[in-house]
Amino acid sequence: MADLHAILDEWEDDLLSVTRLSCAFITASVVDETPVLRGSLQASWNPSLDGPETRNVNVDQGDRYRPDYSRVINKIEIGDSYHLTNGQPYAPLVEYTDHSAKGSHMMEQALARWQSFVDDGVRDTR
Repeated sequence: MADLHAILDEWEDDLLSVTRLSCAFITASVVDETPVLRGSLQASWNPSLDGPETRNVNVDQGDRYRPDYSRVINKIEIGDSYHLTNGQPYAPLVEYTDHSAKGSHMMEQALARWQSFVDDGVRDTR
């Protein structure tokens, strides 16, 4: 007979894997869909677990910092809240207006696909 604790541990590991993968997928979607003129907006997406965090990266001023998405996502535990924020003052303008060839609404579109990211996480965990 299977040990109930072993089964529950496996389920918890699977849930954690799905959670982390889903966060990785939505992050990649938002960052990839962010229009790039100089790169500062795309480079300023900040992942965090302790609440929204902003660090603006100004590529045109030589700022080479890039957020480490994987490091933050791999720290996620069951019950954590994952935040992906952007503090560039023009981020809302880009999000809510259609003005670039790549498009806009990068966060809105990614959030609309949340269930598909979870489904992909489940598939990749199995």
